[in-house]
Amino acid sequence: MKHVPLRILRSKGILKKIIFTTVVTDLCTCHPTCFHKLITMCYCPSEEVALNAGFQPSQIKVFGLPVRSSFVKLVCPKVELRKELEMEGHLPAVLLMGGGEGMGPIEATARALADKRLREPTGQVLVICGRNKKLADRLNSVDWKIPVQGCLT
Repeated sequence: MKHVPLRILRSKGILKKIIFTTVVTDLCTCHPTCFHKLITMCYCPSEEVALNAGFQPSQIKVFGLPVRSSFVKLVCPKVELRKELEMEGHLPAVLLMGGGEGMGPIEATARALADKRLREPTGQVLVICGRNKKLADRLNSVDWKIPVQGCLT
């Protein structure tokens, strides 16, 4: 929806006086409405997003994901956190999320990640289901080939 305020700023003749920025939080692909050629600066989490947007290099700043510092600092050591979440301590983990409502193809994605014909697990999946208790219950009731766990927020 950037076109609406940009159109108003241009019609008032003040577009060049305003610094109009966009912050994109999608890592790979992004809906076209997130971009507009008249913005001053686009802060992107990855080069892939920036290159696909069609901006001039002077309009792009790749900064990674904007994450509040309280999310970066672990409340407890990683080993303790894995125990609390009943995760395997020695396996690498994939964190899968679908927003506050646990929407999107989360279950299908978890199944695709876990659907490997392995003798022993080489990883685990922790699925953040938001407030979607039905999804968490479904995920936690499956006999997975690798550790998979659905958690509510």
